[in-house]
Amino acid sequence: MTRMIIRPSLFDEVASLNNIVNELFDNTPTAPYRYGYSTKSVTLNVYEDNGNFYLLASLPGIDPKEIELNVKDKVLTISGEYDYTNAFPHGENDNFKTHLSELGKGKFFRQVKLPIAIESEKIEAVYENGLLRLTLPKSEQAQVKRISIQTVNPQTVAVN
Repeated sequence: MTRMIIRPSLFDEVASLNNIVNELFDNTPTAPYRYGYSTKSVTLNVYEDNGNFYLLASLPGIDPKEIELNVKDKVLTISGEYDYTNAFPHGENDNFKTHLSELGKGKFFRQVKLPIAIESEKIEAVYENGLLRLTLPKSEQAQVKRISIQTVNPQTVAVN
């Protein structure tokens, strides 16, 4: 009979340690305010074809006017601010209590180093349903070009 031994993954160990640390700090006087302001990383996918890079970034609930895009030296930067603190306006309601506030407000930031130069003036950006879609045209000089090879009629060589 074969026995299978399942060992915890490194991810499980880190998650367990994270829970212990959170429990430790949840008992401090500042615990209710700890989640108020933070800097978040933007999750994204990057794709490529012969002429373009395509980037899909998840930015749910972000006002597109708050998103800043910059390109410099083959590095694309996505940054901005978010504020979810007034998602449920409660006004002067004394009975309104917050039990958990992980969304809060803060900044988001992500940089992507592209392997080749892009045409920054031709970038297209569309924000829809919480997703930012970018089309980043590759620089003409950076694109692979096929070079045709000419053939020359071979001369007849006499073999003795």
